[in-house]
Amino acid sequence: MLATLVVQTLTMAGFVLVHSWPVFTLVATLDLLAESANNAARGALIARVGGERPAAFRARLRTLVNVGASCWAPWAPGWPCRPEPAPPTPR
Repeated sequence: MLATLVVQTLTMAGFVLVHSWPVFTLVATLDLLAESANNAARGALIARVGGERPAAFRARLRTLVNVGASCWAPWAPGWPCRPEPAPPTPR
């Protein structure tokens, strides 16, 4: 599962360097393959660790991921709640 996350990280960073259609297709394909492998690994993890209530474990796992992602939202470049700088004062 960690390897798939590393591949997804590299492909997301690679999208910045894409300047042609064939390279975009390659990077997008690698990203989707890593995402599919990650989903399969996550399903196996939930089945093994979830115990008798895998749905409850999946819900807790999803909540933890969402909270972790939202903690970093203020530092995201396009976050909508970022304060705008004050306009210059006319003299």
